[in-house]
Amino acid sequence: MPVAVLGTGLTAIAALIVRPPTQVIQAFAAGVLATAVLFGPVVTSIHNVTLSFTGSNPLSGFPSKNPAGISHLLESLKNNELPWGHDIAFGRQPDTAVVSTLSMSRGCTWAAASYASQTAARLQLESGRPVMPLGGFAGSDPSPTLEEFKADVAAGKICYFVQQESFVEVQANESQSTLISKWIEGNYQPERLDGTTVYRLRN
Repeated sequence: MPVAVLGTGLTAIAALIVRPPTQVIQAFAAGVLATAVLFGPVVTSIHNVTLSFTGSNPLSGFPSKNPAGISHLLESLKNNELPWGHDIAFGRQPDTAVVSTLSMSRGCTWAAASYASQTAARLQLESGRPVMPLGGFAGSDPSPTLEEFKADVAAGKICYFVQQESFVEVQANESQSTLISKWIEGNYQPERLDGTTVYRLRN
């Protein structure tokens, strides 16, 4: 289909460049060219409005024929075929018990800390309380560092830490996310809320 549309458009351009014998043919060629130019955007828009999207990274248009294309990658991540990649691109679906716990947290600047930013955003939106995104978008930036995180915990600024096991498993041992996780695991008691491991950092 794309090749046919492209061929039609090029043919129309050629017909306009080479002076048509009549105005009727010229008008017809111009109409064909306009149709070819608008065909892709119109069909893509119609396709998009027939689909429903939630969350971030919506897929626009039809999947690429290239299996290595970004559309196929996002589709596989959306289907949770790579859990840690899904959590980075779309964020993990918060468990009800976790949302309820965070929504009732008081007295701290951050109801919780977690990674990566999409998961933290979903926790914040559903609980209505601020959640610190450790490590930025992909969870791999050294912000905050372990020492900065310790200082925030000591100051009572963070109520809970929401663990993401699939994410930690693929992080380098020396990354700040790994160091923060290990420090919390060595100093605080875990509790399971539905299917999520949570640490209470403030008494």
